[in-house]
Amino acid sequence: MYMVKTCSLLDLRESLNASGGKKFKVTTFCKIIEMDRSVFYSVYKNGSRDLFVSVIEIEINKHFMKAQNNSKVDSGHIMDSIILQIRNNWKIYRWMYESLNYEGLAYVRENLIDCIFRNFQDYAFNRKGISKNRLKPIVNCIYSQLFDWTINGCEVATVEIHAALKQFVPMLEGHRCDADLMW
Repeated sequence: MYMVKTCSLLDLRESLNASGGKKFKVTTFCKIIEMDRSVFYSVYKNGSRDLFVSVIEIEINKHFMKAQNNSKVDSGHIMDSIILQIRNNWKIYRWMYESLNYEGLAYVRENLIDCIFRNFQDYAFNRKGISKNRLKPIVNCIYSQLFDWTINGCEVATVEIHAALKQFVPMLEGHRCDADLMW
């Protein structure tokens, strides 16, 4: 049994730089990270779709791990760290999205919404927060806000995207009074 390298955001940054901003190419990517194409496709069955989902899921999970290890970190802190991370890497994310067709975007969207949902569901369960029935539309809104912000090159000020997402914090934290007012 051999160890397969887990691809990271750094690997994608190198690939973006090597491609000169052109669409993602598996061949170029495999050369950069020194991975055989057959190994790439055995790990990432759906090619670039699965690669992008895997890399972004790793980044999302990192933000939630901080909250699991520190009770003082609330959902607002999680969203702040995600916003900062996207702000610092928006060109890579936009390049990933631009490299996908409509089906690929739908696949990535579905998987990332599911990842965010699972993480917030675990987070809420540990803190007696929001029910999963109310969580799903909130996660869809969070994803949509972040996706639009990223695709538009993070043109909207970080403070504005922060304020747009901060409205969900009371519900995610389980403050029932605030949650009832919002729905």
